[in-house]
Amino acid sequence: MSESERPTVRVSALFQLGWFRWLPTAAIDVDGLLHACPGEPRDEAGQALALLHARRGGLKLDEGDDAVKLEALQRLSATLPPAPAWHDPTQDIDLATLDDPADVEAERAEHAELVAQHDAMLAKAGLAPARTVDDVIGLMIRFGLITVEGEQQRLTLATDPPLPTEVLPLSEEEKQREDSLRWRSRFGRLSQRVLRLFLTEQGDLAKTRMTTTVDRIAVTLEADPDAVRQAILVLIDEGDFTVERQSASIDIERLAGHQRFDLVVDPVKFGERGSYRVNAKIERDDA
Repeated sequence: MSESERPTVRVSALFQLGWFRWLPTAAIDVDGLLHACPGEPRDEAGQALALLHARRGGLKLDEGDDAVKLEALQRLSATLPPAPAWHDPTQDIDLATLDDPADVEAERAEHAELVAQHDAMLAKAGLAPARTVDDVIGLMIRFGLITVEGEQQRLTLATDPPLPTEVLPLSEEEKQREDSLRWRSRFGRLSQRVLRLFLTEQGDLAKTRMTTTVDRIAVTLEADPDAVRQAILVLIDEGDFTVERQSASIDIERLAGHQRFDLVVDPVKFGERGSYRVNAKIERDDA
């Protein structure tokens, strides 16, 4: 399958900037709703997300005339309890039905620890724990991820949201880790496209050395040269690629776009990679 034929996957600013690591899981639903319905009134957004949560929990809806169905859905959603801030992936599992519930118990404990860590982070910022989806919306407004307009509090995803490190009470170690994760998230996919230049159509390693330039790779991949440079740095950081000139290691950041270098892969270390296939293009929100 060619690059142009691959399906496109939207990557929201929550993922690009790393916010999904610092918000309750319902934030993903809020983001998806406001991407599809910008300007949604806050109370209607809450009702829509309550209905989504109920349907995930098994609520069945009658089929019928679209207009009648919409009116019925609006009445129904207004009666539903608020959607929770956190989605426990094991809440519908009955441990009594399992031969060995240890894995599920461990997953529940991990989820509880995640919620506790988030509560502690909010407490450090002087904020109350998030327990409902409206609490999550409130956090996203406070953190600058959502803008609000008018008496109906119409919600829209921010066009220039801040980084978590700019608004959250993080330690220096957490900030450094967040910067590293965000960098990998931003350029990791392009790094895999660079990596594929070394592969056969079957995904096997076809060569271990490629003499090239940053500009040449950028033209081949139809990518920005600076982004290509960062993608190569991701490959280097992962441990199996190096950049050389005349068999000596060199810093790719010090090379001009037109300067030739050898991009070299260690076949043994490459074989230890867990995955290097890319099956979908990425459509990124402006962030």
